[in-house]
Amino acid sequence: MTDTQVPLQGAKRQTSTRRFSRQLFRPLSPAGQHIHRRIGIWLATLCLSGAMLGFAAPPASAAWGVDTKSLERTSHPDWMSRLPDGRALTDLSIPGTHDTMAAGVTPIAETQESSLAQQLASGIRALDIRLRHIGDRFTIHHGVVYLHKNFTDVLQQTVAFLKEHPRETVLMRIQREHTEENVTRSFEATLKWYIEENPETTELLVDHLWRPQSTDNAFPKLGETRGKIVFLQNFGSAEPFGMRWAGTTMDVEDHYEVPTIFSIPKRWNLAREHLEKLRAPASGTLYATHFSGTSAGAYPLSVAGGSLGIEGVNSRGHTWFGNTSPAGGATLRKTGLVMMDFPGPDLVDRILNFNEGRRAHAPGTGRSPARGCVPRAVVSPREVRPGTSAISPVCRETDGLTPRPVLQRWCGDARRRR
Repeated sequence: MTDTQVPLQGAKRQTSTRRFSRQLFRPLSPAGQHIHRRIGIWLATLCLSGAMLGFAAPPASAAWGVDTKSLERTSHPDWMSRLPDGRALTDLSIPGTHDTMAAGVTPIAETQESSLAQQLASGIRALDIRLRHIGDRFTIHHGVVYLHKNFTDVLQQTVAFLKEHPRETVLMRIQREHTEENVTRSFEATLKWYIEENPETTELLVDHLWRPQSTDNAFPKLGETRGKIVFLQNFGSAEPFGMRWAGTTMDVEDHYEVPTIFSIPKRWNLAREHLEKLRAPASGTLYATHFSGTSAGAYPLSVAGGSLGIEGVNSRGHTWFGNTSPAGGATLRKTGLVMMDFPGPDLVDRILNFNEGRRAHAPGTGRSPARGCVPRAVVSPREVRPGTSAISPVCRETDGLTPRPVLQRWCGDARRRR
């Protein structure tokens, strides 16, 4: 195509557009009006059905006051560094992401908004990596959907984080996903190639991959795994590469089938019942609870964030972790792994609070003490409570894990300044 042809095409397009506009806005016959009304009704029904099926879900922050997506609002890159070396991994409260790399894809496959680097910086320490074995390499998939990342990318980004934060540990569930294609060796052999032979990853994993020293499948202490990735292998192999996912020392809940958005309360109850076990947990067992779910009738964002007036699982979990009157009499001391779709800063912060030995609520308030209210000595005129003429004390909240203030709110009030 030459440059002189481009204006001609543009002129034709404009003429065509004007002709279409005249046709569109000319008076309609009674029959035409009837057809347009029928089309309008059909489109409205389609939009409503799409919303009910989970095609459209407003952010939970709009409906429930809990942000489900903006992980940039929190930062916990070194939260494990404050814990003693003798603390067992099974005794930690660890926020994690389900289908960690599924960001920026189709709505039914998308489970995250934040990148891997942002997740790690926010405090996420449990990853869910799905590997398709193709061409004797591993690509990252969610079902049939290729996520435009390979296993090398995941390892490089994770090790880069651990080099900058050497007292942290990252648990990485790895499992087979989708179908194998053009392979000449086993899944196990290809994983071993990444660890021992691949020039792009071998040198990284020499110092940054924890390998079990025994076959008893007992989870290590934090001091043994600092600066390292711990594989939670969700596949069979003759040689152990890490801890066995759902093995004898794990208790996993993952009821991911949510037929419609009206099934969200049931999905939450299944997760809550599993969390109740942590009031009296079995010694040496790592508990993993999923807040995720999906189907053609309820997309992951709808399940996590809620839709059409139905509260999402993330908001329900946030409230339950901060409940002032937990059922059963025993206090929840840890959460184990909590694997989430679209986690937000409020939920991540609340999970991390359990590692500090704090209660999950401030007595008498129902609010988490993780963001303690510290009144400021000086209140500027700009800090007058909206809608009143009186100056109200303002506090700068901290997250309980980092000294810097992360946001402001009015003391004694749940209203937050934006």
